Amino acid sequence: MFLGALGGTGLLDQLQSYVEPGEDECWTDREAREAAELLCTQQDADPDDDEEGVEGDISRRKVREDAEALRGLIFAHWRGAGRSLHRARTVVAHFPWLEEWAQPSLTVKTRYLERLRAQAARFVDLEELVVAAAATALSAPELPLGDPAFAVLGGNSRVSRAPADLWRRWRSAAGRPWEGPGTRAFLSYEIVRGMRSNLGRVTTRPEPRLRV
Repeated sequence: MFLGALGGTGLLDQLQSYVEPGEDECWTDREAREAAELLCTQQDADPDDDEEGVEGDISRRKVREDAEALRGLIFAHWRGAGRSLHRARTVVAHFPWLEEWAQPSLTVKTRYLERLRAQAARFVDLEELVVAAAATALSAPELPLGDPAFAVLGGNSRVSRAPADLWRRWRSAAGRPWEGPGTRAFLSYEIVRGMRSNLGRVTTRPEPRLRV
C-alpha cells in the first residue's frame, strides 16, 4: 500500500508536477492581465463583429479568441494544480512520517497554485460569481408541459425533453459567468430556432382537399 501510494502517479509524481510553468504554459502575468482586461471590455461585444483595427491587420475576433484560449489554459492548469496538491496532501496525511520530507515540495506547489489562482481570478467578477453560485443551486422549474403553447417545440417527446435540456445547459452556462451573457443567450436562440422550424412545417403543410 505504501509503495503504491509513492509510485506511479502517486506522491513522488505529484510532488514533481505543477511546481513551475511547463512547456505548454508560455504566458506571463502581463499577458494574463491583458487578456482578462480585453475580455472584460468586450464581454458584450458582437461575436460576429470582425472589423480590422487591432494590432494592425489582426482582427478583433482573432484577438478575442486568443484571449479566450489563454483563459481556458489558465483555468485548466489551475484545476490541475489544485487536484495535484490535494492528492499529494492526501497521501502525506495517510503517512505522517513523510510530512517533513515532503513539506518543501508542498510549499512550492502551494505557491504555484496561488499564482495560477491569482491569474484565474482576473477573469472572474466576484459579484457575478456569487450570482452564478446561486443560479447553479436553483431547482428545475415546474412547467405546464401539457399546455398547447408548448406544441411549437415539436412532438410529445421533444416537448418533455427540450425544456429540461435547456434548463440544464442554462444552469451550467450560468455557473461560468466569465464566458459572458452571449453563451446563455445562444441557448435561447437554439430553442427559438427549433420553434421556427416546427412552425414552418405547420404553415407549409398542404390543406386537405374537400370532397365534393
